[in-house]
Amino acid sequence: PTLSFPRRYFLLAVPSVFSLPQKKADFIALAKTLSEIFLQSSDETVLKNVALSLRFLSHGDHSRAPDGRLQLKNVTQELRDRLVDLFADDILGSAGAEGGSQSKRK
Repeated sequence: PTLSFPRRYFLLAVPSVFSLPQKKADFIALAKTLSEIFLQSSDETVLKNVALSLRFLSHGDHSRAPDGRLQLKNVTQELRDRLVDLFADDILGSAGAEGGSQSKRK
């Protein structure tokens, strides 16, 4: 199963509907939902479509672009934290393996 978002919908909806003050919560909810989907997905098509949607929500002349950029920054931070954790685990795992093999050599 794939997840896709028609660009035409965003081209029409964001500048007009989401710019309304009463739609700010809806825009933020959409951006957060897309972010969660991106962070949980492993399907290349889903990742591509969600990334394009998040990019569109965070750029442009509409009044919600700063909110979209903030959500995109949160996604980036989460991905960075995950990478740091993976690298730390890898370094600790390598150090433990080397220490174990050195003690076996003695």
